[in-house]
Amino acid sequence: MKILSIEDHELIREALQLKLTVLADDVEVLSAANYRQAEILVEQYPDLDLVLLDISLPDINGLTALKKLAQKLPTTPIVMLSASESHQDINRALKDLAQGYIPKSYSNELMISAIRVVLAGGTYIPPTLLQPQATNQRMFDAQFSSHRLTPTFTKRQKEVLALLIKGKSNKVISRELSMAVNTVGIHISAIFRILKVNNRTQAAFKASQLGLVSD
Repeated sequence: MKILSIEDHELIREALQLKLTVLADDVEVLSAANYRQAEILVEQYPDLDLVLLDISLPDINGLTALKKLAQKLPTTPIVMLSASESHQDINRALKDLAQGYIPKSYSNELMISAIRVVLAGGTYIPPTLLQPQATNQRMFDAQFSSHRLTPTFTKRQKEVLALLIKGKSNKVISRELSMAVNTVGIHISAIFRILKVNNRTQAAFKASQLGLVSD
């Protein structure tokens, strides 16, 4: 699993690297101190599974960077990390297709839990920040559901789905794709959530219905 962290503060970058290792045995965290470095890494590693993007960068506005990265990595979830906890920043980030918004004030456990939601195909919005704007929840739900009318998978999720459809076990998928078994489990959970199914049989059937099964 490859994760790109874009953060200009060195201590925060180092802390993130340590935090993210608990997600899976084979987590590889790539770090960029600014958007220019991030662009280079995106070119080198187009198969990224997740991008964590600071909303405040030295060479570009974080929201502008979000739009650019979303174009370069249309199937890779991008999560905004921010010291800001304003509703305006959250709304703008989600409107620009961020898959989540995580305040930097979060504990390690909360941050990892939020990231797991995104890796499973969901969108993470801080519940406490949305409570004062509960009337806008329908707007958020409609916006996100419209973005997901056609299932979108990362490159790795597509590879796992292709083998899952063939009836391969997690161990076989792990061996064939050279990834840890628990990482395979994370991808399969994400596939189930994206397809809105509960098991492999349903996933294979739904993928067939949607024309996702190739000969």
